[in-house]
Amino acid sequence: MIQKILWRYTVNIHRSLLLFVFILAISEMLIGSENNPIEEPDAFIVKVEKNPAISRGKIALLQGTASPEGTLFKVPSLSIDQKVMVLLLSNDPAVPVNMELRKYHWTAPRRKGSTNKKGEYVEYLRTQGDLFIKVFTLKGEQPYRLVIWVDKHTPPPMSPVLIPRDSKHPIKTQNLRSVK
Repeated sequence: MIQKILWRYTVNIHRSLLLFVFILAISEMLIGSENNPIEEPDAFIVKVEKNPAISRGKIALLQGTASPEGTLFKVPSLSIDQKVMVLLLSNDPAVPVNMELRKYHWTAPRRKGSTNKKGEYVEYLRTQGDLFIKVFTLKGEQPYRLVIWVDKHTPPPMSPVLIPRDSKHPIKTQNLRSVK
């Protein structure tokens, strides 16, 4: 009986060790590859700051020239309870400027779009962690402005977890016993 238990235990240890070695080998292959989608490329760190011109939240105002290679931006440390707006403005509405929003894999953007006839493109979102933005054109160079607005932390409203004993709640409180 004890031998069977020990045998099962050692088999489980061997299986776990084999699985660990397999996962380690796969991760080494991914990290060692040149096109690792998880590894962050060089990006400009965007600092959103308070601005007296806006009444709520923080803002970053950027400008640059978009090219086919693209410019990468990183907005760090966002929280899911913050609203985020990313506005791309093209100086020449006739020439579209493209924007891609990314999270972890640089090879697959989460959202993408390009400026419209008015020369603007806007995205509203909530996200946790870092947000990566790529601004580019399909051909030639085009000046642009990028506005990133981050709202203050606003957690969603929650009803109280505990209900006072004397409240007029639909639950019949006489069936509840208080703990002393």
